[in-house]
Amino acid sequence: MQKKLIVTVLSLVLLLSITAIALGCPVPEVASVSPNNGLNNQSVNIVVSGAKFHKSAYVKLTKAGQPDIIATNLEVAKEQITCAVDLSGKAEGQWDVVVVNIGSMSKKEKPAVLAGAFTINAPAVKEVKPEPTPEPQLQPTLIPTPVVKVDPNKDLKPIYFDFDKSNIRDDQTSALDLNVRILKDNPDLHIVLGGHADERGAKDYNIQLSSRRAQSVKKYLVDNGIDANRIVIYAYGEEYPLATGHDESSWWQNRRVDVSLWESVPTKEQALEKGTK
Repeated sequence: MQKKLIVTVLSLVLLLSITAIALGCPVPEVASVSPNNGLNNQSVNIVVSGAKFHKSAYVKLTKAGQPDIIATNLEVAKEQITCAVDLSGKAEGQWDVVVVNIGSMSKKEKPAVLAGAFTINAPAVKEVKPEPTPEPQLQPTLIPTPVVKVDPNKDLKPIYFDFDKSNIRDDQTSALDLNVRILKDNPDLHIVLGGHADERGAKDYNIQLSSRRAQSVKKYLVDNGIDANRIVIYAYGEEYPLATGHDESSWWQNRRVDVSLWESVPTKEQALEKGTK
């Protein structure tokens, strides 16, 4: 009799624990998004307002027949999420705004949709009138002095991470410190941090994981004197592996953040050109 009572009590405790975990990640409520439009040649910072946003939440824009636009640089509060969406090359028209809470234990996704809440537009095309051709003038021939330009990107180091982690490893600080020196030596250039993940895990989760890794690198750089306004983050998830194998000898190379310098801010696709080779 005593054993049956103990089993019953333990079952109740387990049931209450599971219920508490389920209640800990509610279905979110989405009320509005601001701004509610953008051009398809830019990245836009948006604020999603509502309620019951869980710390695990992620945001995406969806449209029938189009690939999802996964938001990056998320800052999540209970009633507001601040994030960035890359609209470059995306289809014009109305897109649904989707907020998804992910259960801490079950990993079950709980989405909320604000239908047609965000509009993507094409930039206006201005007519350019040709300028009159000036009269040719004889100019003295100048022999230019050759300028040797050294690309600082060749010395920048990628930063590697453990599986399913976004914290900076102790063995990566020396590479980060080297990068800090190079970035400080080129104060007029923009900094792009490209976050990556290995192939394990859901695609959307890996996008968020690679974004968190890039955010960790950004924090280290800013804490060591780099201007945050110079830094742009792109999250690629598992889409662009450096190594294509299916074991740890390849996976560790894909769990990384690439650091690159640019004279002007590149698109997400252009930024891949200076990633780890």
